[in-house]
Amino acid sequence: MSDAPSGEGPYEKAAAGAEPPRSAGEPSEEALLEAVLAYGGGNRRTRHPHRELAERVREVERHQLLRARTVRCVETREQEDAEHHGPLDLSGRPRYQDDVRSYVLAPPADAHETLTLELVREGSDKEIICSCDNGRIACPGCQGRGRRPCPDPETVICPDCLGVGSCTHCPDPPRREGPARRPGTGRPATGGKPPAGGKPPAGGKPPADTAARARRSERSEAPPRTTCARCRVKEAACAGCRGRGVVTCATCGGSNVIRCEECDGSRRIDHAQCGGKGSLVRWVRGVVRRRPSVRTLTLPKQSWPRAVRNRLDTRTAGWTELTTAGSDPFTVPDGVDRIHRRSLEGHLAREPREIAREVSVRSLRLTRLKLLNQPNWVFYVLPGERGLTVTRVPSRLLLLRASGAAAGALTVLVLLLVLLG
Repeated sequence: MSDAPSGEGPYEKAAAGAEPPRSAGEPSEEALLEAVLAYGGGNRRTRHPHRELAERVREVERHQLLRARTVRCVETREQEDAEHHGPLDLSGRPRYQDDVRSYVLAPPADAHETLTLELVREGSDKEIICSCDNGRIACPGCQGRGRRPCPDPETVICPDCLGVGSCTHCPDPPRREGPARRPGTGRPATGGKPPAGGKPPAGGKPPADTAARARRSERSEAPPRTTCARCRVKEAACAGCRGRGVVTCATCGGSNVIRCEECDGSRRIDHAQCGGKGSLVRWVRGVVRRRPSVRTLTLPKQSWPRAVRNRLDTRTAGWTELTTAGSDPFTVPDGVDRIHRRSLEGHLAREPREIAREVSVRSLRLTRLKLLNQPNWVFYVLPGERGLTVTRVPSRLLLLRASGAAAGALTVLVLLLVLLG
């Protein structure tokens, strides 16, 4: 018997046209089998390895992978009222008539161009002299005085003597109009406001609360005394208030006025309308902006194994750039399978305000191959710089078996721990 392969084998049938039709650029089944055999998927010891391998092919899936990237130059035009504090020379800026869309601008050199152009509407610019005094006005907070009344000028009762017996040689000092304040609270002191002259209410007795505090103060150890600020008698006055009975306001020091915070005491501030410049320029500004907008599309939209994705992203992957007849960037390039054409047409559709574009569509033919004699593995064949490359990944069956074995081992381990425990 002759060792020559039979003329009716799978390879011979494929050569005769029995192989399913494939798109242009896709490798033949024979080339795929040779690549898998070189990788190690076939039996090298067989006399006719190609025939042996072909007879054991179970499934072949062909996929066209597309990666499209479109860069669009998008132009926007708008106009707005503009204002500048101080003098400004607008003579060097381009001008337009009535509508900013009427301004003619050269098309971009490429879709990546970035541009911001400011225009001036013809006849809209004018300089206005402000009515202020060279950019300065009197402070409205203090009316040009530099100082303002203290917001809480009331003095507070001395916490040491409570305003009673502040000096042994002087009568209690008269109180100011308005209730005295509790120390640290800003609220009126209990017992009410004594009448003018600092005398207690009618009946000649101080309020009950103030008298009680005074009696407690007398029973306790007497605080140190100092020279009275009114009669100058030594060791006669309360050390906290020096005989005054009250402590002056910590904010104004008893002067009833504070420095104006708005002008910091300078009495004048910058005029907000002109920014302190004394004049301003107003005009209608037109703005033309050009910005690149990038969109990408990957087809088909399915997840490949990680090893295959890593191979697709390498520089040696055989991606092919597709071009259209006449280099029309709005039509689908030649060589795109019909299953991807509608998605790619939507990606290449013109967008509003688009004035230029750059399109790149790359294609790669990926084949998924299964063999009957190796059910635990799936082979992915894709073109590269040095020919077809093969990536082998575990099949679903192998993963299920591995997970079942791991679950069984874990169950046995748990049973052993239970029995030994």
